[in-house]
Amino acid sequence: MGISRDSVMTLDKLGSRVRLLTGIQSSEVDDDDLSILMTMAIEWVEEQEGASFTVNTNDLQDQAVTYYTSYLASIAQNG
Repeated sequence: MGISRDSVMTLDKLGSRVRLLTGIQSSEVDDDDLSILMTMAIEWVEEQEGASFTVNTNDLQDQAVTYYTSYLASIAQNG
């Protein structure tokens, strides 16, 4: 098995990572709702960092958005 790293991050890829980490399918939390949750996570990261978030410019911010979105999606799914 070959493992490779795609170094170009996009918002869609962040969403895919959230779905992979949480196991949440689009039938459970649709893409529009996931987008809202990701926006909330981005706003939180921007507030914490004091800077605007731009995907693929800071790996730590990308990961923070992924993990916080995963947290929010789990709450949205499970109540």
